Amino acid sequence: MGQPFIILNSTTVAEELLTKRSGNYSDRPYSTLIHDLAGYEKWHIALLPYSNRWRAHRKHFHSSFRIREVEASREMILETTQEFLNQLESTSASPERFRGHIRSYTNKLITKFVYGHDQPMATQDPLISLLDETFDEFNENVFSKLFLVDVMPFLKHVPVSWPGAQFKRMALAHRSKLYYIMDRMYERLMSTITEGTAAPCVVTRSIDEAQQSDSSGTLSAEREQVIKGNAMISYVAGTDTSASILANFFLGMSMYPGFQKMAQKELDQITGTTRLPDFEDKPHLPFVTTVFLESLRWNAPAPVGVPHRAMREDLYEGMRIPAGAVVIGNISAMLHEAQHFEHPYEFNPNRFLVDAKGEIRQDLEALVMDVFGFGRRICPGRHLAMNSIWITIARVLATFDIAKALDKEGDEIEPQARFTVGITSHPVPFGCRITPRNGDVLAG
Repeated sequence: MGQPFIILNSTTVAEELLTKRSGNYSDRPYSTLIHDLAGYEKWHIALLPYSNRWRAHRKHFHSSFRIREVEASREMILETTQEFLNQLESTSASPERFRGHIRSYTNKLITKFVYGHDQPMATQDPLISLLDETFDEFNENVFSKLFLVDVMPFLKHVPVSWPGAQFKRMALAHRSKLYYIMDRMYERLMSTITEGTAAPCVVTRSIDEAQQSDSSGTLSAEREQVIKGNAMISYVAGTDTSASILANFFLGMSMYPGFQKMAQKELDQITGTTRLPDFEDKPHLPFVTTVFLESLRWNAPAPVGVPHRAMREDLYEGMRIPAGAVVIGNISAMLHEAQHFEHPYEFNPNRFLVDAKGEIRQDLEALVMDVFGFGRRICPGRHLAMNSIWITIARVLATFDIAKALDKEGDEIEPQARFTVGITSHPVPFGCRITPRNGDVLAG
């Protein structure tokens, strides 16, 4: 309907427009259904227009997820990772359940970091289950479709009871459920603060900082809404993408066992097979880091990220970019550019090594960071994601062998590198065998 779309398939172009010229490309396209009717413009930092509201959310998000805060939470990350390892060990005889354990792990890690809520992985959190169901439903019914109300915004005023107003009923119902979950998760934490049992987390630190910065020592409604909204989006954005990367890792290890053995050899040399790897070991584990980087690159968790919007007319290499154009960074295409990544559809951690000494190619590592977005809209939660996923990969490799699944005759089933299509992308369901390498180390 006359809306220009520009898709960037090159890292060079994306760097120039979305990063170097980010002052013009940091806005988001507006959807009447998503932003207005479903209420996302009130709290969803990734979808907020480039505005003072976005700046307030961004400032808070950056302070909550800066490297210092992530490093201070390393013990919590290690405890949660240990619980994940225990879950994998308990179901080594039925490894088809490992995908569920991955999701339980990312769910718990984010909710514990943000809300201080320590839900055992073996149990279901009713609020988190409802939130997952709500977003799965909305993603399936909204984000892959075009609605007439986004072309003719005046339709948002039609009564919900009218025939053809299903779009409005759906959006308002989704909005109501989201705000119910957002409020209940916040209230659950506030009750622990009142009882004096609250664990340190993003929300408790944010409340303390807000109260200290206010002369009256109170928390304004506006600041409270920023805290609640950012807490919610932390879960929504972090759990699914992190689960995607870890599933990539398990698939890559089952398909390419040679790389797994190389990483395990490196780990054993550093740990002596008597302890688990720790964060301080990272400089001495370059090949493990390349496995992590390739798990990011092979199948980008958010293949096209979140669309940008040109606020003013621009010119690039003689090509006119009109004001209001939707500009999409095709992250998946960028991470499969043959000029940077030879045989890009193969899982090959070796591509990141300069030489046999184990030095990592900084240029390729920088390109892979595009999975977290561009310019001023880069994901502020990337430090938590990189730290938690790296240590999880290192500890899984140290404690388990990941092999191909077997059929009824005992023959190996060759897994396929096939991935889902959508806002987030995951490997299609696949089987593998997960067996402990060293029970003493696994027990901690």
